[in-house]
Amino acid sequence: MDDQIRQQEATNLNTLIKNLNWAKFARDFAVPGGASMIYQHATGRRTISLNAGLAYAKGLGCALEAISPRLALLAQSVRNSTEEIPLQSRTLSPQDHILLDLFAGLTPKQRAEEIRRLVEAKEHNDALKEELAQQSA
Repeated sequence: MDDQIRQQEATNLNTLIKNLNWAKFARDFAVPGGASMIYQHATGRRTISLNAGLAYAKGLGCALEAISPRLALLAQSVRNSTEEIPLQSRTLSPQDHILLDLFAGLTPKQRAEEIRRLVEAKEHNDALKEELAQQSA
């Protein structure tokens, strides 16, 4: 991700949360990583994940785009990719069922943390794929 984009997102977030109690906000809105992660996002040390961006938008009562146009586009892309698929045609693999059973046994906080880890892993893999594609071009 472009450092300039990460810094702009940090500025946007910092403007919206600067007068809040970050620890309370993180608890109330299940921000993955808690107050420490809010600090890292607000200072641009870490990229805001989709899961965290959604928690911020919900807690702040604002559009995701106000925090991160990048994440707003990603969320819209997810919506677009699934909205035309009829619910009854979605099938779950045995692996999907195992994952659902595992998640059912976790607390909401643990679920959020696992989702955060998965999103970060996907973002990392996507960045590596993009870098490899650029190197082979």
